[in-house]
Amino acid sequence: MRRRLLALAFIAAFGLEVLGSPAFAQTNEITGSWRGVYLAYPQVTRLELDISSKDGRSLDGIAAFQPVSDSQRSALGQFRGRFRVTGMYESSSGTFALVPGEWLERPARLARPLRMSGVLDRRSHQLAGTFDDVSLSNPYFVLARPSAADQSIFEPIEEALERAGPERSVKLGRLKIPLNGGAPDLDKVRDWAERFASEFPEVDLRRTTVDRLTAMARNLFEDQHFSRYFGKTYDRMSPAEREKVLKAMRERQNGRDAMGPYAFLSSAFSDPHGQFSPADVTIGVLAQRALRNWSGDALGRLDGLSASAGVLGELAAYKAAQTSSISHLWPSELQTFAARVGQAGRRVALPALNAWADGIIQGASGRTGLAALTAAAQKLVVVTTTSERVPVRPRTLPPTTRPRPESRLPVRQEQTSATLSEPEAWFEYVTMEDRAAIQQRLRDKAESFLPTLMAAERRQLDSLGTGAAALRAGVTWYGAFMSTYQPYQSTTAVREVLEAVSGRRKTDLAAGAKELLSQVASAQTAGAVDAIVSAHLGLPGDAQDPNGARIETAARERARVLGAAAAAAEAEAKSARSVCNSLPEGDREAGMNGDGPSSRDMCLAVAARFDMVNENLETQARECKTFDKRTASPFTAMTCIALCGGTGGSCEMSVRLLSFKKIACGEAVGEAGWVCDYQSAMTSRGTPPLPDFGPGLNKARFVKSADGWLMITRR
Repeated sequence: MRRRLLALAFIAAFGLEVLGSPAFAQTNEITGSWRGVYLAYPQVTRLELDISSKDGRSLDGIAAFQPVSDSQRSALGQFRGRFRVTGMYESSSGTFALVPGEWLERPARLARPLRMSGVLDRRSHQLAGTFDDVSLSNPYFVLARPSAADQSIFEPIEEALERAGPERSVKLGRLKIPLNGGAPDLDKVRDWAERFASEFPEVDLRRTTVDRLTAMARNLFEDQHFSRYFGKTYDRMSPAEREKVLKAMRERQNGRDAMGPYAFLSSAFSDPHGQFSPADVTIGVLAQRALRNWSGDALGRLDGLSASAGVLGELAAYKAAQTSSISHLWPSELQTFAARVGQAGRRVALPALNAWADGIIQGASGRTGLAALTAAAQKLVVVTTTSERVPVRPRTLPPTTRPRPESRLPVRQEQTSATLSEPEAWFEYVTMEDRAAIQQRLRDKAESFLPTLMAAERRQLDSLGTGAAALRAGVTWYGAFMSTYQPYQSTTAVREVLEAVSGRRKTDLAAGAKELLSQVASAQTAGAVDAIVSAHLGLPGDAQDPNGARIETAARERARVLGAAAAAAEAEAKSARSVCNSLPEGDREAGMNGDGPSSRDMCLAVAARFDMVNENLETQARECKTFDKRTASPFTAMTCIALCGGTGGSCEMSVRLLSFKKIACGEAVGEAGWVCDYQSAMTSRGTPPLPDFGPGLNKARFVKSADGWLMITRR
C-alpha cells in the first residue's frame, strides 16, 4: 500500500503535457509564471511553472512542485522537485502541451514525471487540464498568474483543508448538539446526486468501485449544477456548511442510509484530507470551472471558423482536447462538444473540397484533363473517413488503462497551410455523401470528354494491322485504354468502343492463329511460351474464342513438356551422376566371375550414395521447417536443432561430388565383387564431409546387380 501511495504521489507530481493559447502576437498569454495545485495523493501539491517561447509556438520552461503548506506531511514525507519542460502552443484554440525533461532537483524518493494536457481560459486567465495518467485519483490541475493565484486558488484550497470550528455539531452517545441554521433539505441533496444516473445510465452504482464512481462524480460539483441545490458554489462553502450537508447525508431512514447508493458522496463534505475529500473536490471544481469556460468560448469560436492557414491545426486541437484535457467532463457535454466540432469542421471542409474540385474541373481538357479528373475522383473513394457525422457517445467509465499519446502537441500552422489544397486533409470532417456528391461532379465533367476521346480511340483500332501483329498491337492498345478509361467502362461511349474491339478480335484471332501456333511449337522454354501468350492474348473473350482456346491449349501443353524436360535436366545436373558421364567404360579388369567395374560404373555407384544422402537431407529440412515442438519427438527435435542451428536457420545441407578417378580393381577374396581403389573430391554445404570420400586414396567393394553396380563400404 505504501508503495502504491508513493507511486501515485509522484505520478501526479510530474506530468506535463499541456495544450494552450491564442495567436502568435499573444504569446504573453502563455509565457511567464504560473502557480497552482493538483492532488498528489495524499498531499495537495503546489505546482509552479515558468514558461518561455522563442517563436510563439515552441515552449520551454521549468516546473517545480512541493506540498501546498509545510504542515502537509504524510507517512511518506514531503515531496519537492524541479525539472525542465518543453512543449507546443496552438494559439487559435487556446491549447498547449508540455512534456517533462531532465531533473534539476530530483526528489529523495522514486519519481516519474508525467505529461499533461490543458487549456488556457481567457476569462479567468487560468490554465487547467488533466494529467495523462489513469492511475491518478484526481486527474486535474489548475494554475493562475502569481498575482491572482492566492485569491483564486490557494485560499479556496486552504478553506477546503480546514475542519469545522467549535460551532460544529457534536455527537455524545445518542445526544446530538445541532449546528446553528440546521441541515439542507435531504430531498434536494438526493435530487442533486441524481444527475449522475442520467449521465451514466449504464453504471451500476452498487457494483462499481468507489474510485471509479468518484472519478465520474466530480462533475456533480460543477458551479451551475451545485449552486442550484445548495445556493452557492462548492468552493465558497465554509467547513461548517459542509458539515451541515454531511449531517443531512448521514441521516438514516427506516434503518437505511438516506443517500442509498450515493452514500459515497458524503466524503466530499467530511474529512478535508484524502481521496475525494473537500480539498480533492475543490481542485476539480476550480479546474472544471476553467475548462468549462474554455469549452464555452471554443464553441463560440467554432461557429466563426473559416478555411484559413491554421484552421486544420485548430480543429485538430479541439478534437485532441475531447480525449485529453476535457475528457472527464459530463458525457453530455463531451457529446455536444464533439458534435459542434464536427459541424464546424464540415462547414469549413465542404467549401474547401468543393473549391478544390472546382479548380480541377475548370482547368481540365482533353485526355490530360480526364486523367486529372479521374485521379481526383479516385481520391474521394480510396481514402476512408473516421467521421460519418454520427457523434460517438464519450466514455462513461474511466478506463483501466489510458494510452499514452505519442504526441498530443498541437499541429503547427505552417504544417497545415500546405494541406489546404489537398482533399485528404478535409475528409475527416465531411460525410461519405458529401464526398460522393463531389465525386459525381468530377465524373460528370470527365464523361463530357468521352465522345471526342472515343472517336480518337476508334481511329487507333483501324491501324492495328492484321494477323499475329494485330493481336499483339491489340493487347498493347487494350492495356493503355483500360488504364485510362476503366472507371468509365459502363458509359455508352466507352462500351461502344469495347464492343468494336470484340468484333474485330475474332477476325484477328482467325488470321493470326496459325502463326501463333508455330511460335508456340518452336519455343524452347516454358517462359518463352508464356511470353508469347501474354503478348498476343488476354482480352475479354479471347479464351472463349475457338482460335484463342486452341492457341492456349497448345501453349499449355508445350509449356508442360518443356517444363518437364527442364525439371529432368535440372535433376540430372543436380545429381552426382553428371560427374560420371565423361568417364570411360572400357577400362574393366577380367576375372573368373566376369569383368570388373569400369570407371563409369564405379563413379555411378559412388554418385548413387551422394544422391541418397542429399535426398535424405532435403526430406529432413522440409520436416524441420514445419515441425511442431509441442508434438515432435525428442529425437526429431534434437535432429532439427543440429540441422537448422548449423545452417543459420535455413536447415539446408547438401554434398556434391566434384571428381572421380579409378585406380585399380581386383577380385574380392571370400566374398562377391571387386575391391577397388579410387580417388574422389567433394564439397559440402552445412554438413561435414562424408566418410570414404575424402581427398586421397579410398577403397571400397563393388558388386554387380541387375540395376547396375553397387558400392559397399569396407568395414
